[in-house]
Amino acid sequence: ASGPLTVARIKAIHGPLKTIFISGHTRQHWSAGEVFPNDSVFLHKPFTRAQLGSAIRTLLGETAAELSD
Repeated sequence: ASGPLTVARIKAIHGPLKTIFISGHTRQHWSAGEVFPNDSVFLHKPFTRAQLGSAIRTLLGETAAELSD
């Protein structure tokens, strides 16, 4: 099953789930029917630690300024 479909199935059982989708393919290469949830982030490989950290902060609703306080 695809990532978005798997996440949808997990959410149906366990409720809300923030997700980082990671792929070597761009979003355009995914199936036209794939729907990425609003509470998710897409991260294209390869990525840096800084990009991963930014994706995590985005999902958690934090900004760099909030983290430095």
